[in-house]
Amino acid sequence: MQFTAILLGTITTLSSLASAQYTNRSHAFNLVVESSTNKTLSGTRLTACHSGAAIETLCTYPAASDSISDEFYYNYTTQSKPTSGIITWNLPYNGNQIESEPLTFQYDPSTNVALPVFIPSEDNEVFVTFDKNNYLLVLSYLDDTKTPPGYKPQQLSRWQVCQTYYGSYTYTTLAWTLGSGKPQNPSCQAVKVKRVAITKS
Repeated sequence: MQFTAILLGTITTLSSLASAQYTNRSHAFNLVVESSTNKTLSGTRLTACHSGAAIETLCTYPAASDSISDEFYYNYTTQSKPTSGIITWNLPYNGNQIESEPLTFQYDPSTNVALPVFIPSEDNEVFVTFDKNNYLLVLSYLDDTKTPPGYKPQQLSRWQVCQTYYGSYTYTTLAWTLGSGKPQNPSCQAVKVKRVAITKS
């Protein structure tokens, strides 16, 4: 009975997130890496860089000569607390047209490091929020660190910067550790990601 209640609560929460209308759109901003252990890395902007047909990873700038843009948006709803939303990036095509791509995670069964990518699909978006200091956090509603596992709202920061391989491209990119353990990729460095408003001159 208790498990059924927990399961229904989780399904209800995820369903409400999936059906929420993310009609609020922020102004453009940069995503900036902060590191307490690497002064060279700290302060680096993230940029969308080509990693396949209409697919972009988040590279440290200037990580790749074919980097495209470092302006991002937050599409969000105020119907939930904390505010829930998705990070989007505008893919330019046909000269002056754009396609708003949501951020999602790409997984591979060989590793516990997921790769944030922008793809032209509305499936499996990563639901995120920002704290009062504008740090980017991923929303989660599962706690399986105990038995039985259950429903637990969490705002997680497991960001890494690693050398990654995706779509035949090797870049230094933003990554995400799956679970609470250390990333198995030896190049990974733990970081925070901060939203910084763009000031137009």
